[in-house]
Amino acid sequence: MKSQFTVGQIIRYKKQRRSLLEEDFYFVVLGFKGQSLWIQVLNTNPHYKAGCCIIPESEDDFEPIEIYGYHFINSEVLLYESYTDEIVIGAITFVEDVDNPITFYRSKNGLESNVTFGMGDDSHPTLQGKLVVEFPDVFYA
Repeated sequence: MKSQFTVGQIIRYKKQRRSLLEEDFYFVVLGFKGQSLWIQVLNTNPHYKAGCCIIPESEDDFEPIEIYGYHFINSEVLLYESYTDEIVIGAITFVEDVDNPITFYRSKNGLESNVTFGMGDDSHPTLQGKLVVEFPDVFYA
């Protein structure tokens, strides 16, 4: 199946913002299983929790987007914590490189971001690591 999206690409719903402060919901493309596009939620929102996998009805509801680290300040995300080697969920309070566009690359855990984030204190984050996207077990079956 020919798709407009590639694995690791960041996408969002196509919609018109109702206000300037309205928050966007971001997703990462996991790939295709059969004829279905699989995506994973990057930031928790009123409809989905970070890390939730979705099979949308139509690709046409989404558009690619370039985002930066500052888009995730105070957002709840999944983070691969570099010191403990564990995946944690929490709100981002620190971004190492706010001006660098976020991209995802393959890693032993699935997909990881190119930017390091932190949780905890703004100036001295308790936990630091990269955004992580885990592939569901069905992808390995």
